[in-house]
Amino acid sequence: YDVVYIDAPPLLPVVDSTLLAPLVDKIVYVVQWRATARDVVQRSLQQLEGSRGKVVGVVLNKVHLETLSTYSSYYGDYAKKYTNYYTQ
Repeated sequence: YDVVYIDAPPLLPVVDSTLLAPLVDKIVYVVQWRATARDVVQRSLQQLEGSRGKVVGVVLNKVHLETLSTYSSYYGDYAKKYTNYYTQ
């Protein structure tokens, strides 16, 4: 296979992800919007410190576009444009 995705449990409460990190080529870190505290994200990324360079991106999931649109006009325009794009 060219690409294999490995879904792992959260970093802090379970050791599995920390053990898998050195065995993979790249890491995409997934964060739930308005549910995962900023300090939890920072501690998790620090836990991956030895895997520096492997973290290639962060995915922010479960974003509520209507709430996001109240933050600024930029996000409001984004929400109007893409609300129907995402499935509910």
